[in-house]
Amino acid sequence: MADPTRIELLVRPSEGLAREYKGWVDIETNHGKAVLAKAAIALTNHGGGVIVMGMFNNADKTAMESQPLDPAFKRYTSDSVHAAISRYAEPDVLFDLEYLKHPETGIEHVIIDIAPSKVPVMSRSSEGTTIGQNRFYVRKPGPASEEPRTAEEWRTLINRCVLSEREAMLEAIRGILVGVGTPTERQDALDAFELAASQRWEDIVAPLPDGHPARLPQGHYIYSFRIEGVTQPPSRSALLRLIGELQGEQNYEWTPFRSTPPAVPTAVDDVLECSNLGAAAAAFSDFWRVRPDGLLFQKQGFVEDWHTEKVCHFHLDTQIRVLAEAIVFVGALATRLTGSDSRKVTTRIRFNGLAGRPLDSRLDSMLWLNIPGLQKVSHDDTAFQQASATARQMRENTAEIVLQLLQPVMERFGLFELRPEMIFKALERFRPSTR
Repeated sequence: MADPTRIELLVRPSEGLAREYKGWVDIETNHGKAVLAKAAIALTNHGGGVIVMGMFNNADKTAMESQPLDPAFKRYTSDSVHAAISRYAEPDVLFDLEYLKHPETGIEHVIIDIAPSKVPVMSRSSEGTTIGQNRFYVRKPGPASEEPRTAEEWRTLINRCVLSEREAMLEAIRGILVGVGTPTERQDALDAFELAASQRWEDIVAPLPDGHPARLPQGHYIYSFRIEGVTQPPSRSALLRLIGELQGEQNYEWTPFRSTPPAVPTAVDDVLECSNLGAAAAAFSDFWRVRPDGLLFQKQGFVEDWHTEKVCHFHLDTQIRVLAEAIVFVGALATRLTGSDSRKVTTRIRFNGLAGRPLDSRLDSMLWLNIPGLQKVSHDDTAFQQASATARQMRENTAEIVLQLLQPVMERFGLFELRPEMIFKALERFRPSTR
């Protein structure tokens, strides 16, 4: 059942400083993008608000009426709205998108909740008379979205951003002092999920003989994720279909959360689980668990361990690619599960079995890694890193997230310095979709 306060936006429309109603615009055009971006910039600078699309003033402008989307316009999506706003806004404006049907007309409207900014947001380019370049827009009585003109209007904008940043800092301090709060609860949930998954893996491989590939004797890596904001978890069968759909949308080389035959995902407890104990090599002995409310765990042998040598290599380009594919996949899954690409996702990576592994690469462009005397070997056996990003950032800023996670790991190989151009080179064949 729809939230009555949200329905009120449609049945009793009333514009205000934090609420803007707009008729449909074609956000495939620059003009339409500029109209939407200007409203979003003004609202985020105001401290947040809502944009309601599809409400037109009637002929005598005495009331706003519900109108259907023009058949010539494409349906609004989180990605198309983000593309429209980000074309003109700097930095990015965070938002949530919701589809809501008018209870009287049955027409579907788009509700865009704009988050407050922590820094003033400005326009990056101009579009006719609709929006100017390098301009700040705020909400003013009327209501209207205009540039601040007076000293008081500028003080209001700057003070609001400062207070927003201050409140975020105080919330973090409160969490540290009292040891509770939503961030801590989310971390505890991920900790418990990882522990349960690890124990489940131990139970599965317990009957296997020592040295069996599925025991991952040469080492392994673990990726775990926590998607925030999954309010309506799908069934496990629907989740499996969604995973399959997302795996088919990218140019994956090492498909994350794959089901390698004869392994078949099954429902265990409250999760979707898959384990492949029949693989001939550790590289294909996958084990993963996904919970419908946004928790994911994948444990696998190193891709490099496709043979049975005691000491295997650590391929830089392979590790970059494997991690990037997982990040893009989970970012897309987060968007589909939450209906928004601004939800935060926590990513954790763990490596076990690094000691003695020499660093090298499969790519000719990185063959300098194999030059005698320059070969780097890890003396640490384990590594752990964690990072957080929005679903959108996971798709659009994949290389930066990979760098943040892998750079400290790579220092274990003789203080090897991982640089951005190395990541771009390894990912140049992998073009993540922005759908």
